[in-house]
Amino acid sequence: MAHAIMLEEANFERKYIAKIKRWKIWSIVLCIAMLLMAVSINSAIAFQDISRLQYSLSATIAGDVANIDKKMIPVQQEGIIVGATPEHVRQAFIAVEDKRFYEHDGIDVRAIARAAVTDIKAGRIVEGGSTITQQLAKNIFLTNDRTWSRKWKEYLYAKKIERTYSKDQILNMYMNNIYYGNGSYGIKSAAYNYFGKEVEQLTIAEGAMLASVIKGPTYYAPTNNLEKAIERRNLTLRLMHEQGYITNEEYEVAITEKVVLK
Repeated sequence: MAHAIMLEEANFERKYIAKIKRWKIWSIVLCIAMLLMAVSINSAIAFQDISRLQYSLSATIAGDVANIDKKMIPVQQEGIIVGATPEHVRQAFIAVEDKRFYEHDGIDVRAIARAAVTDIKAGRIVEGGSTITQQLAKNIFLTNDRTWSRKWKEYLYAKKIERTYSKDQILNMYMNNIYYGNGSYGIKSAAYNYFGKEVEQLTIAEGAMLASVIKGPTYYAPTNNLEKAIERRNLTLRLMHEQGYITNEEYEVAITEKVVLK
């Protein structure tokens, strides 16, 4: 009886040791796989060519904007240099488009998770989780296709951009390259086309309106739909106020400011 118990204990010990060895082997394999994946992803990020960002596409382009291939514009157009845009204008873009812009590394996991929950509840895509860096990458290098392949490329480009440029440079390139409706690429041409002003002269309300337009350049353009443009502007102003960018007084003045178009 005692001998049988000893054999059973020995057999149990052998099985336990074998199980531990298997777990160790699988742990090593998993670590190696994760390391290789990390190396592969970093190599893919480093491989991305973002040299096109040296060109600014901030120009007023006439004609059918939907059929314009921005990637084919070869010349450097006039834009706004880093630091020349008023702080309240930069803050408007951050407040409405990417409130954790200075915190993430190109991908905002929290925003993606929030957008996923919202979309699931709605049963359709109603909210995106793209950062300013991702939007810049998509506008310069990619199409609007809703495919996993395109999203993967967007991820790689965004990571490369973040590793190459400062946050202020990225925000500046974004404002200079995004489409604002009314035939305007870049904040300089948008400020002039809508308000007849230089960017440096924009009020808090005007800066908020330009930041608001980019969600739907045709739908929210004040020249096309002033009521909707004001609603969207006021949302941006509210976000600026909630995020501490403007005071109560500045908010009250801006939200009641009359829109004076060029």
